[in-house]
Amino acid sequence: MDPFSSAAPKAIPTSPLPPLLPQIKRRRRALIVSLIVVFVAGVVSLVGLSIGSFFLVRALEQRQPGAAVLLQFDLSKVSAENRADFWQSILKAVNRRAGQLGGCRADEVGPGQIRVRFFGKKVAEIVASGPYLAKSTKLDFRVVYRDGTPETIPLSEAPPGYEPMTLELKGRNGEIRTSELYVNRNPEMTGEALSEAYPMMDEFGRFKIILRFTKEGGKRFADVTRTIAEENKRTGRLGQLAIILDGKLYSAPTVREEIPSGSAEINGSFTQREVEELARMLNNPLPLSATFIFENEDGSKAGLPAPPPVSW
Repeated sequence: MDPFSSAAPKAIPTSPLPPLLPQIKRRRRALIVSLIVVFVAGVVSLVGLSIGSFFLVRALEQRQPGAAVLLQFDLSKVSAENRADFWQSILKAVNRRAGQLGGCRADEVGPGQIRVRFFGKKVAEIVASGPYLAKSTKLDFRVVYRDGTPETIPLSEAPPGYEPMTLELKGRNGEIRTSELYVNRNPEMTGEALSEAYPMMDEFGRFKIILRFTKEGGKRFADVTRTIAEENKRTGRLGQLAIILDGKLYSAPTVREEIPSGSAEINGSFTQREVEELARMLNNPLPLSATFIFENEDGSKAGLPAPPPVSW
């Protein structure tokens, strides 16, 4: 063929190009699947590393000596059929309290005994933890006698079923004023009606504890305050409801009408540390107080004597 011929060249048959869109979609799906696999693998590795680190730290902590608080509970007054459940409630409460302190572990070590070990701590560093772990924190709401006080009625003539109690009130300038009241020995409500307790500061910089009741507790509180309010109308004198914590009278607010809000408060001469610890105790109630001693890192009895239970 003459290369300079003017005849048009014949068309060379070609196969059609495959469409590009399906290929792009396939590659995109493959890329997404690869990314998902890499992400899942990374998460699994991270979780495994975290779990491994946790057990490694726990193992190192267990090898690290530390002082301890040894709690002894007297279960002799608890009936044999209820003792197992009662002891479980104690174990749970102590574990919750220990968990809030951090860096420690509670273990049952004998009949009625629980040891709370503080890893890496010396006895002098855990002295304040003893009363917190051992104190039962019993909360009562009781009616105040409205027809007289120990200042007007002699103790020998005290109304049946009532006992004298002293109420301390802190003034705005820090001064302490006291008043004597007769308070019913039988509570209208106890701490079992409590749902939550938390510390708060009032407008004068004084610390107090706010109490929130359970649904049933709120109904009971409304019933109690309504009864007092109805008695107010009948007698023409305002009644009071005493709030007692571990046998000490902290508040005796005047009840003018039914209180359906489901909350109350405890006022007193509290420091910030005291009000925070009391709130934690109320949130983790211990059904029975314990005696306690401190142990050194090697398990020997500490020379430092255990302080008596704190009276807030």
